[in-house]
Amino acid sequence: GAGSHLAAEIASACRMAGRVGPIVHNLGLPIAYLAHGSIEDILAEHGLDAAGIADTTKAVLLALDSQRLEGAGVRR
Repeated sequence: GAGSHLAAEIASACRMAGRVGPIVHNLGLPIAYLAHGSIEDILAEHGLDAAGIADTTKAVLLALDSQRLEGAGVRR
């Protein structure tokens, strides 16, 4: 989608400038039929409500922290 395209363009611009780009984790709705329901229910089902976004953010940050520590030779 648009977010993936924008992230790719930013990453490309950063590489061309010799810089490290930002870490991006795209969130969005699938390109498929979505069951009818309230917008709140649909967003929650796909992790796009406040709680889902917070959970995903925490998981991504924990994964990045683990990768950083492993790269430094630190084991938990």
